[in-house]
Amino acid sequence: MDFLNIYFGGEVFDEKSILKKVVCLFVILCFVTVSFSTSIFAADNESVILGDINGDSKIDSIDLSLLKKYILKIINDIPNEGIKAADVNADGEVNSIDFSWLKKYLLRAVKKLPGDVEKSAGSIIQFQSGNAHSVILKNDGTVWVLGDNRRGQLGLSEVSSLNEPVMITGLTGVKSVTAGLEHTLALTEDGTLWAWGNNYSLQLIDYTERDPDTGERFINTPIKVETHSDVKYVTANYSRTLVIKNDGTVWLHSLPPIKNSKDSDYISWEVKGLVDIKMADIGIGHIVTLREDGTVWTWGENVWGQLGNGAQQHHNIHSYSYFEPSQAKNLTDVVAIAAGETHSVALKSDGTVWTWGGNFYGELGNGTTTYILEPRKVEGLEDIVAIDAGSSHTVALKADGTVWVWGKNSFGQLGNGTTMRSTVPVKVEGLNGVIGIYAGTECTIAYKNDGTVWAWGKNDFGQLGDGTFENILRPVKVFDKE
Repeated sequence: MDFLNIYFGGEVFDEKSILKKVVCLFVILCFVTVSFSTSIFAADNESVILGDINGDSKIDSIDLSLLKKYILKIINDIPNEGIKAADVNADGEVNSIDFSWLKKYLLRAVKKLPGDVEKSAGSIIQFQSGNAHSVILKNDGTVWVLGDNRRGQLGLSEVSSLNEPVMITGLTGVKSVTAGLEHTLALTEDGTLWAWGNNYSLQLIDYTERDPDTGERFINTPIKVETHSDVKYVTANYSRTLVIKNDGTVWLHSLPPIKNSKDSDYISWEVKGLVDIKMADIGIGHIVTLREDGTVWTWGENVWGQLGNGAQQHHNIHSYSYFEPSQAKNLTDVVAIAAGETHSVALKSDGTVWTWGGNFYGELGNGTTTYILEPRKVEGLEDIVAIDAGSSHTVALKADGTVWVWGKNSFGQLGNGTTMRSTVPVKVEGLNGVIGIYAGTECTIAYKNDGTVWAWGKNDFGQLGDGTFENILRPVKVFDKE
């Protein structure tokens, strides 16, 4: 057979050559077409496997690499299913904490991812404690309460105290709860706030009249907060409440007066100049907030350096400067923050913990009781994935599921069987498989990967739910998985 001579691009090809090139081009075209029509993500999975970010029904190093690239903003095209799978600790955020958990899982350092816990309608997803009462949010959106009710903080009108949880009827569709010393708030899915308890300082946000005989002001059943709607985030502590709305504005309620207000004792205040706030916590006189860019901003009282800006304010002066946020020094890449009575805590993306401020009981974890004006790293702690702060104690969760505590221990909140404080982090013995922690005012709560909840510390009104009214010096299981 004679071969055709074909002139192409200045070159001459015979028939065999052109056929080879056509086949080669066809293969390349098919590869490119497949590459652009599909991705590293499997499509339309019927269910999301936690940690399986690319949806290929496997959890491997490819998923870990994708998660790292997403956190570093190298890629941003993870589909919704991938985002759900990437939130391995089920806290609603995708960040370096999830990366740390997934890495540990792949190295077989942990057997189960934190969010991989089967939740029934009655499963507890939040358990927060004030001074002597607790509020519980279950997976079905119902709210349960127990403990002291002398200021209406349980939202039940006919009881003085409870050592077993009781559901608040008529309150449904709740997505988060928070507790102050003697007040409680619940945020529903539609952005509505409900509040009850002590309103002496207007910490319930809306104005209510004082009792003419006692001078007290409290609400013993939940009321809908009219001042704010379309609320994104709420947190309470001591006698204060902080609200972040979906429009980005930040509001702080219950502060000593700066100018005349409807109530002569307390005012509400919009904190200007803050944007992209992802979380906040309240001390007795200061506020700590975390921005989306990983920086920490604080304002309020600074007698013990709790603002972390290197300065110190020697008097509790409530002037306009009280509301001027300043950036805490030496902190970047922060993924979580917490505020105690006079101290502050931050968790960085590298798993290190940083503390500053008051240190009366060793709550800074540096082996001393000396206050610090700027954030410093807590030595001897690494691979930390969660933090929280009580009044004067601090709690940290390691990726291996162990809990570490330090600071005040007057009520057994360190869980070591004594009431002796510790100025350095100590491990809570006999407690493993923990996936979440919370520090109440004078207590500590841990969530385990089997769905159980464990608590220890102040329990004088039965607020921890073990059925007694005695302080608990070691962790006890307070609720069985339903």
